[in-house]
Formats: sequence, C-alpha cells, structure tokens
Amino acid sequence: VGDVRGAIVAYYEDSISEAVHRTARSERSVRNFFEEQLISESDQRQMVPRATASTALSPRVLRSLEERSVVRHLLQGPGYYELCHDRFIGPVRQSNQDERRTARKRRRLIAAAAAMTVLAGILVLVGFWSEEAPDLDPQQFGFVGEIEADGGPVWHQASDGVDVWQVEVQSGS
Repeated sequence: VGDVRGAIVAYYEDSISEAVHRTARSERSVRNFFEEQLISESDQRQMVPRATASTALSPRVLRSLEERSVVRHLLQGPGYYELCHDRFIGPVRQSNQDERRTARKRRRLIAAAAAMTVLAGILVLVGFWSEEAPDLDPQQFGFVGEIEADGGPVWHQASDGVDVWQVEVQSGS
C-alpha cells in the first residue's frame, strides 16, 4: 500500500514546483493560496470564486495546478476553484509547515553567515589597529555544531578554550 500521505505531499510539492517554474510566480504565494483560500481554518475545502483565485494567482498558475489535478475548476455560476480532494488537506498543511521551517532555517543560516563575516572583519580590523596585533591563525577558529532552534552558531578559540563567543540569530518569523 505504501505511504499515501507521503505520496500526496510529494505530488503537491511537484505540482507547485512545476507551476512556479512555468509561470515565474513565487512558491510562497502559491502555498499561501492553498492554505489561506482553498482550505478553511476548520480544515475543510473551500470554493474560491474564479475572480478571487485569478487575483491571488495568475490564470496560468491556476491552469498549471488544474492540469496536475491539484485544484478543480467548477463551472457553477461565475466559476470556482477548489482543492481536488479532502485527502489533500493534511498533506498540504504538512508540506507548507515543513517549507516554512526550512525557510526559517535558511534565513538563520544566512544571518549567521553575515554575523560571522562581520565578526571576522572586526577581528581583522582590531588586529590591524592594535599595537599588539594578535597572530590570527584560521586553524584556531572553528564552527561547532549545527544551528539549533533555540540558539545560533557557536565559535570558540580552540587553543585554550577560555574565550567563547556565541552569535545568537533571532528570526523575524
């Protein structure tokens, strides 16, 4: 039988990737449309009027998602779009949550790299301006561990272990 939920997540992600690639629309806007328009707060499918859907996403994105059968275009009245099946609600939410988590980690890594670059620049400047410039050996400094959800990258001076610096990165999300 296999992992149905995992298969739906993979299919949803492939469909979004293809729509984004074909239309140059942002992945975040497509994912938001699913979570904010097509799925209600009570985890029910919602019908979205075609005009609203076309404003949130371009008709080309909607057509791409419809071709992949992730959304359905209903021809009642002015026309509506809806998520293809109730079974997609959980996997869509899971995929979007995973993507947000990955994006937060990516932003933290970028911020940590920027902070480390600034710190390295300051250390170099201090070394140039100081009368007793320290002999900065790049082998003395190293990255310790992974960035964790509650902290940031930790740098330490390996020679005697006395000096320890921790750069904490605060995410805006």
